[in-house]
Amino acid sequence: MLAGWCPYVLIGHSERRQIFHEPDQWINLKLRAAVRHGLKPILAVGETLEEHDAGQTDRVVTAQVTTALDGSHRDWADSLSVAYEPVWAIGTGRAATPGYANGVMARIRRLLREEFASAAAGIRVLYGGSVTADNAADLMAQPEIDGPWSAGQPEARRLYRHRGRRGRDGLAGLSVPGLLVLVVIDGWGYNPDPFGNAIAAARKPNWTASGALAAHHAGGRR
Repeated sequence: MLAGWCPYVLIGHSERRQIFHEPDQWINLKLRAAVRHGLKPILAVGETLEEHDAGQTDRVVTAQVTTALDGSHRDWADSLSVAYEPVWAIGTGRAATPGYANGVMARIRRLLREEFASAAAGIRVLYGGSVTADNAADLMAQPEIDGPWSAGQPEARRLYRHRGRRGRDGLAGLSVPGLLVLVVIDGWGYNPDPFGNAIAAARKPNWTASGALAAHHAGGRR
C-alpha cells in the first residue's frame, strides 16, 4: 500500500520505545517488514537522560543498533539510514555537544561496518535533538555526522539544504524533490507479530489492539 509513494519510514522513535514500551526485538521486526516491502527505513536510536547520566550511552545505543539489525542482509545498506537522537535533547533546548554526538555516531558507524562491511559507507548517520541555527554548523562539521534528522527552527532547516556528503541531496538529511514523504510506522502502534507486519497493519489502524499490546508488554501499565 505504501511502497511507490512513500519512500521513507521512521522506525524506533523514542516515544514508541518509552510510551508503548516497544523492545528492540519489535523494532527488528518492523525494520524487516519495511525492507521487505521496498521502503527505506530510518532507524532511530538514542539514550534517555537517566541512561546518559549513568554513563550507559554506549551500552544502550549498541544494544539498540545490533538488535535492530539482527538477521540483516548486505542489501539493507542500500536503503537504511540511522538517526541518533539522544532522548534528553529532543525538544528540550539541551543539545548534545558536537564532540559528544560525533563520538556516539562514530560508535554507530563502527557497528554498521561490523554488520555490512564496506557497504556501510553508503549508510547515512544523522543527528537529531535540539538542533538550531546556532549549533547546526558546528554539529554538521563533525566528521561522523552526515546530516541533521530534524530541525526546530526554520533558520536551521535552511542550513541543511546542501548536497549530502555521500552524494545525495539533503533536506534534514533525507529528501525527494519538492516533498519529503515519510510515514511513521511506529505511529500505528502495532507489534508486527501476531498482527502481521507493520506495513499491512497500517491499512487498518486499531488503537484498541495497540493499547492492549502496550499494556501487555508493560506488565499491565497503561
